[in-house]
Amino acid sequence: MKTIKFLSIMLLLGCFALPSRAQSPQTSFKVQAGVSPFWVYDQAASPLVYRTNIFQAGLQFRRDGEKHSWDAALQGGYGSSKALGTGFREIRFVHQDIHETNNVVHVTLGGSLLQGRAHLGWAYRLSPRFSLGLEAADELYYAQGFVTPGLMNLAYLGPRAEYAIVANEKHQLRARVAVPALAFINRLGHHGSVSIPESGQVAGFFSQNFSVNTLNTFQRASLELDYKWRLSQRLSLGIDWSAFFMHHKDLSTLRAAKQSAMVSVTFHH
Repeated sequence: MKTIKFLSIMLLLGCFALPSRAQSPQTSFKVQAGVSPFWVYDQAASPLVYRTNIFQAGLQFRRDGEKHSWDAALQGGYGSSKALGTGFREIRFVHQDIHETNNVVHVTLGGSLLQGRAHLGWAYRLSPRFSLGLEAADELYYAQGFVTPGLMNLAYLGPRAEYAIVANEKHQLRARVAVPALAFINRLGHHGSVSIPESGQVAGFFSQNFSVNTLNTFQRASLELDYKWRLSQRLSLGIDWSAFFMHHKDLSTLRAAKQSAMVSVTFHH
C-alpha cells in the first residue's frame, strides 16, 4: 500500500510540476527483481483457489525515439503453491513389502509454479506524454506437484496506451494499460495429463486443448506503473508495480490475478 500511495503522489506532482517536453532519442536496459503473488481458480484442475508467491526477475530493453518507442522484455519466476483455506494437508501412501513391513510415503497437497514471459511492444507518440501502440506477449505457467491448477500457455496481441509524466529532472513515472484483442491458449484438460501416445510431455501439452480467443472468451486487463529516480546521466533506480486480471471461459472457467512489486536498476545510453 505504501508503494501505491507513493506512486499516486508522484503522479499528481507530475501533472502540475513542469510543462511537457519532447523527449530526445534514448536507449535503456533494465534489470528487475521482486515478488509477485499469483491467484488462480482453474475449474479444469481443481475446485479450489490456489495462491503462489512467485519470486521473479527480468530484463528489459527500451528505445525511445522522437515519435516511436520499442521495448522488449524477458521475465521468469518460481514459487510454491497451495490452496487457500486448506492449511497443511498431505496424502499417505502405504506399501507393504514381502516381509510385511509397511513403508509410508507422504505427499504434500501443494506444488510449485514456474512462470515465464516474453514481451514485445511498439508505440506511437501522439504527444510528448501520451502514446498508443501494440503489445505482443507469450506467457507460460507450468504448475508441478500433486495438483496442476493454472497450467497454461498464452500468446496474445492487442492495443496498449501509455502516459509518461516527468515531475522534474530526477523523477519519472510512466503508466501503461493493455487489453489483448486476440489470444492463442493452451490449457490442461479434464483428464489431467499432458502426455499422448508416442509423444513427449511438451508436444503432448501443446497439441491438446488449443483455442483461438477474442474478447468474448478471453479477457486480460493489465496496469503497469514504472517509477524511476535518476541518479546520473547513465543510471536510475526504480520501483515497478503491475497487476492484471484474467478470465478464460473456453474449456472450463479459469480466473487468475497477479500483482508484482519489483525494484529495478536502469542503465541509460
